[in-house]
Amino acid sequence: YGHLGVIWGLYKNILRQPRNIEPFEIKEALRKELDWSTHWEDQAGQLINGIRKLNQPTLFIIDELPDMFLRMQKHSPNQLDAFLHWFRVVREIPNCPIRWVVGGSTNMIAALDKVGHTKLINDFYHMVLPPFSLKEVENFILKVFSEQAVKFDAKVIPRVQELLGQ
Repeated sequence: YGHLGVIWGLYKNILRQPRNIEPFEIKEALRKELDWSTHWEDQAGQLINGIRKLNQPTLFIIDELPDMFLRMQKHSPNQLDAFLHWFRVVREIPNCPIRWVVGGSTNMIAALDKVGHTKLINDFYHMVLPPFSLKEVENFILKVFSEQAVKFDAKVIPRVQELLGQ
């Protein structure tokens, strides 16, 4: 019950507080409490089963997943294979309230094709996002900085646009 209790406690606290939880809050809490490197499958499975029992729609957003796959392939190829099979099974659970949005700046198909694992993600809907336009970059900067009450020099906008290759 130990690991499940920790994960479940974190999840129930999130559900009780109707607000957006910052990913670092969950990440830090889980990192402190659990040994993910050796017990990830049991712990993740317990979390998935707990969410299924609640039957409440849940969205997991995972960024830079292809980079994680590449690092796993380099450092622990057996873990990559185990994770990809587990992740496929989890996505195929009938009537599951969990949805996934995954992304990354590295092409996921190319990353997994190098190691022969594209069949384990062929159920993904792939969408290539175009780069931001100059106006979108400006709007994004203004929105983020104003929402966070960050004072900034207007020169930052063209500099960010330049850094983004716009």
